[in-house]
Amino acid sequence: MRNRPAARARKRIRSFTPPSPTLPDFCERTVLDLVGLIYDAALQPPAWRVFLETFAGVVKGGCTPLFWYDLRVLQGGVSYSVRSDPNHVRRYDEYYSGLDVWAAGCKQIAQSGTVFLGHELCPPERMEQTEFYNDFLRPMDAYHQLGGFISQEESWFGVISTLRPKKLGPVEKEADLLRLLMPHLQRAFQMHSRVVDLETRFGGRDGCARPPADGSCFLGPRGQGLAREPRWPRRLSISAMD
Repeated sequence: MRNRPAARARKRIRSFTPPSPTLPDFCERTVLDLVGLIYDAALQPPAWRVFLETFAGVVKGGCTPLFWYDLRVLQGGVSYSVRSDPNHVRRYDEYYSGLDVWAAGCKQIAQSGTVFLGHELCPPERMEQTEFYNDFLRPMDAYHQLGGFISQEESWFGVISTLRPKKLGPVEKEADLLRLLMPHLQRAFQMHSRVVDLETRFGGRDGCARPPADGSCFLGPRGQGLAREPRWPRRLSISAMD
């Protein structure tokens, strides 16, 4: 009789199933809201700014863009960006994308679906010695980076990224949130590409993007009439379809 409680306790321990992994810093409602915004943007591309702004707020990020990058020639350009000065975005597009030390470190891990941290790509002490940091990141009060490869076509990658000041620390915990969102981001990019193809094929749109008045959106691959070099791959399409 004395041993029955202990036996029952051991039985309960053996039958206990550990709970599923959770994100302690992000409630389920927050994740679901972000997923909903992603699929809204898949059908209405200007809504990417709404998703980016919400995502940046959750992870305490600063400049948060969607952009395309060619790892073969180390050059890229921004499609959408929030929490950033349009002049900084334009400078990245025109010059600093070629000096991006994080992009240079991506070559070994570049694969659609991969989430990465800036300090994994370039040690902070080395980054601090570069023109990219001192002339571009530092004036923006940007030091830490969280990013992910959403899509790929040959050497071109669709990327999401968020930057954060040094005083707020690395974005390591927030990487789990981006990993949760990544499959939805990938699906949204695929959906958007199909929508643009259908609209172009049946005459719904001409596929040429028009930049907004505030200059915050830089053209994606389908803005051939306004895009600068390099030429964007045709199917990499996240552009402002107003």
